[in-house]
Amino acid sequence: MNICPDVVIKIDVEGQEVQAINGAQKLIKDARSLVILLEIHPEVLTATSTTTEQLFTALESIRPVKWIVPILGNCKIDRNDDFFNQFPMKQYDVIAILD
Repeated sequence: MNICPDVVIKIDVEGQEVQAINGAQKLIKDARSLVILLEIHPEVLTATSTTTEQLFTALESIRPVKWIVPILGNCKIDRNDDFFNQFPMKQYDVIAILD
């Protein structure tokens, strides 16, 4: 396996997040360390019939990560509960880092 150096990815693709994650699978798998910033827009999720669970699972199926919400003091996302049960319904930047 060819290990890539540290990798930072920002995904802001207005509804194509799962496709972007899938397209970056090799980079994500091979990264020595990884930070991914993902924008979550409730309106875009609704318009594309996508859930936060689908976004999170797309990345977690490639590598285990932990999720945080930086604007809320790096609050951890509880993956056992729906994202919008934990946080008010609005746009967020969330960050995934290797677990």
